[in-house]
Amino acid sequence: MSVDGEFFFHRFQGEQLQLAVATALACKEGLNFPPREPRTRAMWEELYAYQLAWIECAATQGIIYEDFLSLEELIASEGSYSLENDPLANISNEAARRLFEVCPQNPVGGFGNWDPGDPIAPVSQR
Repeated sequence: MSVDGEFFFHRFQGEQLQLAVATALACKEGLNFPPREPRTRAMWEELYAYQLAWIECAATQGIIYEDFLSLEELIASEGSYSLENDPLANISNEAARRLFEVCPQNPVGGFGNWDPGDPIAPVSQR
């Protein structure tokens, strides 16, 4: 489930999702990455603010989220969650590629360089 080397976990459901995540984790383990430092509350708040901004951006592309986690639910899940009615579950890879071009999944320049209220679209898309 990839487009141009990108992997879209949202395309998997149930056991397939568990297998995809397990495979990705096994690959990561084999690469011996150092353990990631735990996120601070400020980091969770930035991630949550970005996800809310991303949801607004996705709405401009016809992807509508009826509900989303609260900040506390996101922290409790440690960012590992799946939505029951994820609107991305049934879009094509091509539609996902176009969506992520307009609404990048991560801030341009990375977290720590993005502030709530900043646009999330790449400069070429503004």
